[in-house]
Amino acid sequence: MSSNNHRPYYKIFEKRKPYHPIDISGWHHYLFLLLSVFLLGVGFNYLYWRWTVSLNQNAMIFSVSLAVAESLMFIGSLLMVFNYSFIREIKKRRPVRRLSDIQTLLADEDDRAIRIDLCIATYNEPVSILEDTLKDANNVRYRYDDVELCVWVLDDGNRNGEDGKENVKALADKYRAKYLSRPSNEGYKAGNLNHYFWQSQADLMVIVDADTRLFPEFLNETTGYFREHAMAWIQTPQWFYDIHQGRRLSEVSPKLFGLLANTPLDVCIGKNILGTDSQYFYDAVLRHRNGSNAAFCCGAGSIHRRSALIELIKSDALSSDNCTTQVSLNQIKDPTLKSIFHIKQKAYGPFIHHISEDIYTSILVHSLPQNYKSYQTDKPLSRMLSPQSVDGYVKQYKRYAKGTFDIMLSKHNPLWKRGLKIKQRLAYLETMFAYLSGFWIIVFLLSPVLFFFTLMPPIHAFNFDFFIRFFLFMLVNTAVVTLANWGLSTKRSEQYFFASFAYKVNAFFNVITKQSLQFNVTKKTVDSSLKIKQIRHVIPHITFIIVTLAGMLYNAYLVYHNQHPSTSGFAANSIWALYNIFQLNPMIRAAFMKMPIEKERTTNAQHHE
Repeated sequence: MSSNNHRPYYKIFEKRKPYHPIDISGWHHYLFLLLSVFLLGVGFNYLYWRWTVSLNQNAMIFSVSLAVAESLMFIGSLLMVFNYSFIREIKKRRPVRRLSDIQTLLADEDDRAIRIDLCIATYNEPVSILEDTLKDANNVRYRYDDVELCVWVLDDGNRNGEDGKENVKALADKYRAKYLSRPSNEGYKAGNLNHYFWQSQADLMVIVDADTRLFPEFLNETTGYFREHAMAWIQTPQWFYDIHQGRRLSEVSPKLFGLLANTPLDVCIGKNILGTDSQYFYDAVLRHRNGSNAAFCCGAGSIHRRSALIELIKSDALSSDNCTTQVSLNQIKDPTLKSIFHIKQKAYGPFIHHISEDIYTSILVHSLPQNYKSYQTDKPLSRMLSPQSVDGYVKQYKRYAKGTFDIMLSKHNPLWKRGLKIKQRLAYLETMFAYLSGFWIIVFLLSPVLFFFTLMPPIHAFNFDFFIRFFLFMLVNTAVVTLANWGLSTKRSEQYFFASFAYKVNAFFNVITKQSLQFNVTKKTVDSSLKIKQIRHVIPHITFIIVTLAGMLYNAYLVYHNQHPSTSGFAANSIWALYNIFQLNPMIRAAFMKMPIEKERTTNAQHHE
């Protein structure tokens, strides 16, 4: 918490408004499709030339490694093109009221007003954050008064006022919310949700984290989608309203740049310096997954159909997974769950005990024979807190990467999971493939360095044949990406995608060496002073930059004394090296940045993200 009047840092951002969704189906989409065909031709032409003509016979390992990296990068582009090619926009419908609105009933007497639960999953977040979340949950309004709304606090920290802990139970009582805890933390957030699920009777359930503050219109904007009876869940954008907005040059140094104030030259620097703005992912990437019916659940800000989760419990998908929860028969209120409990003698799932329970459970529900659907909405309907340090970002990112790799290496890998459609398989593949990119990014980082110190080019020659093919390919690829994300700035996302190479590779080896997969819990505050633990995350980045600059200086010396074997190679690799430095730069700056005291962050524990 901040020392500024003991107010949490995020209070200064309360008046911020969420972003406006982009249009993904305008003229630019059709131009994107047209240029994508051109990209296929240009890309295959370039790679054919690389593999058949350009390989340097005197440095085959180096040359082939780079060609492999370029080929894998192109496969990633193909997956992006495929998933961005499909659009599925569902017109918003009026909110649901009766059970018959969301499912087919056998008899009219079974009809009734639906029940909706708002579930706040918490572990050890400060009461100050949880109280704001509860206030906003109580402010959620619904169109129909006869629909039963209930707020639950699912406290995995068992904070009932005993043993000197904060009294979350008293807080729940204050806001007329149901309080639920359990004896152990088995399964982390998934186990917490499973423990609640078996004791609830809600037809629709909203899942939020301790820092997910719902807007009053959340339910009115989302429940209408469940009029389509096959809709299993709706995911809403996670809008992080505490993103660093940067500063104008005139604000950074009034003496140097004061004259630029109120002019186009007074550019903003440092915006989203931590790379945590989620609009690109939710407003572009996941919305395009709707076209493949592969928009997966992202943990918080989602609303789920109970009957779909019950079908998952009834299936055999959970029988060999560690998905049981401790409940007794008298705690189970739902007759359907009572009968399942009698048959299986265990309370399975439905949420997988896994560090990425959200996407894992999504894959299993999508694979059910009922052909359930999912949908990513465009409009932010809640606000959340983002990591306020490189340390927090890295812990979060590595957890996502480890979870994805673990699924990729499991029997439920979506590539061969029975029940999934081909478009769903390719959509999930794009997610897995993105985390594997750390391996070829390392090749891209090392290539100019190896050239600088060995003077051995990875291609036969840096000549006209190379430049015309390479720059045409890069130009078309850039145009396709720009059109695909029309209206969004993707610069920072691309930089952090590139700069996260070390964490992707580290996460991969953690998984294949079967290291324990655990939820990383970040510290609850971020000190405003510089911490060495921040800097350790960017040591690989700093090392690459130092070695790269040293190599450039060495080559510049050789060129100056007419001793360099390829000035065109020096020029090409220098441009390449500067591009690498540009991509790594923001994360390094963020690691050395001192956060203002009023922006100290009481983080949302990663245990329950």
